[in-house]
Amino acid sequence: MENTFSTSSELSHSTEPMHTDWAITARWARFLAIVSYVTLGILTLGLILLFVTIGNLPALDLGSDNPLFFLLMSSGAIGAIFGLFFLGFSFVLTTFMFRFARKLREALMNDEQRAFEEAWLHFRNYFRWAGIFTLGLIAFYIVFIVSTLAYLSGGSGLGL
Repeated sequence: MENTFSTSSELSHSTEPMHTDWAITARWARFLAIVSYVTLGILTLGLILLFVTIGNLPALDLGSDNPLFFLLMSSGAIGAIFGLFFLGFSFVLTTFMFRFARKLREALMNDEQRAFEEAWLHFRNYFRWAGIFTLGLIAFYIVFIVSTLAYLSGGSGLGL
């Protein structure tokens, strides 16, 4: 299903400066992936703290009829769900970047065409899914802005 560009059994069609640039690219991609994994771990701890905080909100005794209580509970839960989605998607993107770096390094060390092709497939998948995420985020922003404007204008046109 994947298109490959197998033209030879080794990376003999590349030059030494290309190998140097690819090695630098692999090192930076690996570094950025590791930093991203650490950052995602810290954000996951923050999300866990948010879940604990949401769970402890009823203990504040704000009263179930208090609008502040409802606002805190609903916005915290929605924020936690979006945070969980964001962390999961970011983990997938970081994994593509890490696999790219690992396969590119393997290809350069062993002069192996197949690993080289796999590395660039991971690179392509990284940008494909980053693009899909970006388009989804833009669509979310548009819907949010339109619904906010409709709400602020009275909501008569959208049945709000």
